[in-house]
Amino acid sequence: MPSRIHQSESRESRARPGEPKGLPSNGKGGSGGGSGTFDLLGFTHHWKRSYRSRAWVIQRKTATSRLNRAIRKVSEWCRENRHLKVAEQFKALASKLRGHYQYFGLTGNRRALSQFFDAVRRE
Repeated sequence: MPSRIHQSESRESRARPGEPKGLPSNGKGGSGGGSGTFDLLGFTHHWKRSYRSRAWVIQRKTATSRLNRAIRKVSEWCRENRHLKVAEQFKALASKLRGHYQYFGLTGNRRALSQFFDAVRRE
């Protein structure tokens, strides 16, 4: 059985050149196609270069399944509550948007927030 040092060396040697080490991979491989990403607490964590220093940093974006689930739930809520007055609907939807923004509103997650807002506006 190989030693722990040997195991970590072999794991690090599998990383692509120039890619940071230490973030688990989901096994999809390829260039940016999921390699080095994982989902946790509704976010997909992935490596990305920072804009200023160009250093590797871990970025987070809303997991696709969570975004789709949130859109589906708001859509269902709108269908079930069409009988309410417009002011009440507006107040409830504003509260739902605010809660979503407070949880998922992170640096680098603007695209997913915009998708959620557009979906709510369509409903």
